[in-house]
Amino acid sequence: MSSCDNDIVPSLLVELAKLAVDARVQGHGLGRRFTETALTWARRRGAQKVILLSSTKLQAALRLYERLGFQYGPLPAGPGYQTADALDPTAFWVEYLYSGD
Repeated sequence: MSSCDNDIVPSLLVELAKLAVDARVQGHGLGRRFTETALTWARRRGAQKVILLSSTKLQAALRLYERLGFQYGPLPAGPGYQTADALDPTAFWVEYLYSGD
Protein backbone atom coordinates (compact mmCIF):
# COMPACT_ATOMS: atom_id res chain seq x y z
CA MET A 1 0.00 0.00 0.00
CA SER A 2 1.04 3.62 -0.01
CA SER A 3 3.62 5.19 2.26
CA CYS A 4 0.93 7.11 4.14
CA ASP A 5 -0.45 3.88 5.60
CA ASN A 6 1.54 4.48 8.78
CA ASP A 7 -0.71 7.48 9.41
CA ILE A 8 -3.96 5.53 9.04
CA VAL A 9 -5.57 4.29 12.24
CA PRO A 10 -6.91 0.76 11.55
CA SER A 11 -10.34 1.62 12.95
CA LEU A 12 -10.56 4.43 10.37
CA LEU A 13 -9.95 2.07 7.46
CA VAL A 14 -12.89 0.57 5.54
CA GLU A 15 -12.67 -2.21 2.95
CA LEU A 16 -15.23 -2.40 0.19
CA ALA A 17 -15.55 -6.13 -0.54
CA LYS A 18 -17.56 -8.36 -2.82
CA LEU A 19 -19.41 -5.65 -4.69
CA ALA A 20 -21.10 -7.10 -7.77
CA VAL A 21 -23.99 -6.22 -10.04
CA ASP A 22 -25.87 -8.99 -11.81
CA ALA A 23 -25.01 -9.01 -15.53
CA ARG A 24 -28.71 -8.69 -16.41
CA VAL A 25 -28.90 -5.22 -14.83
CA GLN A 26 -25.41 -3.87 -15.48
CA GLY A 27 -25.12 -0.56 -17.29
CA HIS A 28 -27.78 1.25 -15.28
CA GLY A 29 -25.55 2.96 -12.72
CA LEU A 30 -26.18 0.51 -9.88
CA GLY A 31 -22.48 -0.16 -9.28
CA ARG A 32 -21.84 3.57 -9.03
CA ARG A 33 -24.76 4.04 -6.62
CA PHE A 34 -23.64 1.11 -4.44
CA THR A 35 -20.05 2.37 -4.35
CA GLU A 36 -21.05 5.97 -3.64
CA THR A 37 -23.33 4.77 -0.85
CA ALA A 38 -20.48 2.76 0.67
CA LEU A 39 -18.13 5.77 0.44
CA THR A 40 -20.71 8.01 2.09
CA TRP A 41 -21.25 5.43 4.84
CA ALA A 42 -17.49 5.24 5.44
CA ARG A 43 -17.06 9.03 5.44
CA ARG A 44 -19.85 9.49 7.98
CA ARG A 45 -18.11 7.02 10.28
CA GLY A 46 -14.83 8.92 10.10
CA ALA A 47 -12.94 6.67 7.67
CA GLN A 48 -9.65 8.05 6.44
CA LYS A 49 -9.29 5.44 3.71
CA VAL A 50 -11.44 2.98 1.77
CA ILE A 51 -9.66 0.09 0.09
CA LEU A 52 -10.67 -2.73 -2.20
CA LEU A 53 -9.12 -5.66 -4.02
CA SER A 54 -9.94 -6.02 -7.69
CA SER A 55 -8.74 -7.68 -10.86
CA THR A 56 -7.57 -6.28 -14.18
CA LYS A 57 -10.23 -8.52 -15.74
CA LEU A 58 -12.97 -6.22 -14.38
CA GLN A 59 -12.38 -3.26 -16.68
CA ALA A 60 -15.79 -1.61 -16.24
CA ALA A 61 -15.44 -1.75 -12.45
CA LEU A 62 -11.90 -0.35 -12.64
CA ARG A 63 -13.04 2.59 -14.75
CA LEU A 64 -15.78 3.27 -12.18
CA TYR A 65 -13.31 3.15 -9.28
CA GLU A 66 -10.95 5.49 -11.14
CA ARG A 67 -13.76 7.98 -11.83
CA LEU A 68 -14.69 7.90 -8.15
CA GLY A 69 -11.12 8.75 -7.12
CA PHE A 70 -9.60 5.38 -6.22
CA GLN A 71 -5.88 5.06 -6.88
CA TYR A 72 -3.83 1.97 -7.63
CA GLY A 73 -1.52 0.51 -5.00
CA PRO A 74 0.52 -2.66 -4.61
CA LEU A 75 -1.23 -5.88 -3.65
CA PRO A 76 -0.92 -6.43 0.10
CA ALA A 77 0.61 -9.57 1.60
CA GLY A 78 -2.89 -10.82 2.38
CA PRO A 79 -6.29 -9.23 2.87
CA GLY A 80 -6.90 -11.17 6.10
CA TYR A 81 -9.52 -13.50 4.64
CA GLN A 82 -9.60 -16.21 2.00
CA THR A 83 -10.17 -14.94 -1.51
CA ALA A 84 -9.58 -16.37 -4.96
CA ASP A 85 -8.64 -12.88 -6.18
CA ALA A 86 -5.59 -12.75 -3.90
CA LEU A 87 -4.19 -15.72 -5.83
CA ASP A 88 -4.98 -14.14 -9.19
CA PRO A 89 -1.86 -12.60 -10.79
CA THR A 90 -4.07 -9.92 -12.36
CA ALA A 91 -5.38 -8.79 -8.96
CA PHE A 92 -4.32 -5.50 -7.45
CA TRP A 93 -5.23 -3.15 -4.64
CA VAL A 94 -6.95 0.17 -5.14
CA GLU A 95 -7.51 2.72 -2.43
CA TYR A 96 -9.51 5.86 -1.86
CA LEU A 97 -8.05 8.45 0.50
CA TYR A 98 -10.26 11.13 1.95
CA SER A 99 -8.80 14.59 1.73
CA GLY A 100 -10.55 16.03 4.74
CA ASP A 101 -13.78 16.93 2.95
